[in-house]
Amino acid sequence: MSSSGSSSSASSSSIPTIPADAKNSDKLAVVIQAAQSQLGVPYVWGHSTPKNSTGDQSGSFDCSGFTMWCYAQVGVVLPHSAQLQYDLCKLIPAPDPSSPSAFLPGDLIFYGSSASSIDHVVMYVGWGQCIAAPHTGAFVSYGPFYSDGYVGAGRPLPVPPPDQTASQDNSQSSSQTSSQSNSQTSSTGNTQVINPLTGKPDPLFNPKS
Repeated sequence: MSSSGSSSSASSSSIPTIPADAKNSDKLAVVIQAAQSQLGVPYVWGHSTPKNSTGDQSGSFDCSGFTMWCYAQVGVVLPHSAQLQYDLCKLIPAPDPSSPSAFLPGDLIFYGSSASSIDHVVMYVGWGQCIAAPHTGAFVSYGPFYSDGYVGAGRPLPVPPPDQTASQDNSQSSSQTSSQSNSQTSSTGNTQVINPLTGKPDPLFNPKS
């Protein structure tokens, strides 16, 4: 993925903690917030070090080290290898190669010459955009989904479709008191991350995205 590096004032210390029994939709919000907190970190092959951790202000990642670290923030263990992540993830049906409409935020998108020769992985964040540590000389950055070299996509944390989770959240909140629902509004329809196209908060799972 080629795009210009972006910087972010967020640090790994700003990533929220999340209960072990949290819904997968909420965990995915943390995964994407973790990814966005590392915008601007340089690519270094074999590395998986976030900025602002253990006194290292710069940090560095390769592609699979980046996705591995992001998912580790919610307790999901992925191997430090794009090929092994592809082999491990629950694969999703192949989308139209010209459109990312089949992807959900947090999906890992794999590239290579075949299913047994994966050499790159990126994370889909929504709005047709991905985030990745692209290659030597580049930085963790956003870029649009591209089909050249696309092999498949995996979903480390499965979630229901957006319209289904939204209806589930509404039915659950209606049975709770107002104070309870206010304390539990990090549901799929309300969880927000930064929209890479606008730089502003938007719902993570938006049926119109």
